[in-house]
Amino acid sequence: GERDEWVEMEEVFDLPKLIVEIDTDLGATRDIRRHQKNDRMESRATLANGHEEPPVFAAYDQRVVKQFRNAVEIAHEVETILTSKGLPFQSQYVVPMAAKHTITMSMGLDQIQYMLATRSAPQGHFSYSEDMINITEAVLRQYPWLVGYGEYPKVIDLETILDQKEFEPYYK
Repeated sequence: GERDEWVEMEEVFDLPKLIVEIDTDLGATRDIRRHQKNDRMESRATLANGHEEPPVFAAYDQRVVKQFRNAVEIAHEVETILTSKGLPFQSQYVVPMAAKHTITMSMGLDQIQYMLATRSAPQGHFSYSEDMINITEAVLRQYPWLVGYGEYPKVIDLETILDQKEFEPYYK
């Protein structure tokens, strides 16, 4: 759609760094890692923080959900045993992508735009897409001039804002 159009930016737009912290799942975190322009920090993966379940599971037979949860429980037991035996790095091999995970990143405004444009599509990873939309909304609340507003509208959602306003460059 129109909101996927690129803003003409120079590299200088990458200079102001924003720090974001996302609580997401390990699958989304691994996709985020692919963006090498981000400086990032994260802890080891663990199921001790819980796990995410894809929304699509609601449409499946409850036996599928039960088997998924059982698999996560078994993985957590194995992770706990390995960690208790002094093998925390080896335990990483059994932690599934569904594990809740926190990642802290520093990125420029151009990287945020790139990630929104390439990672917020409905056919993408469900939690990654939601993460990128949430980051974009948080940035636009802080810097509404990026979409041509003096202040962020309180009664309109992000999708409506992106559909109504084109990204306007901050320089002429």
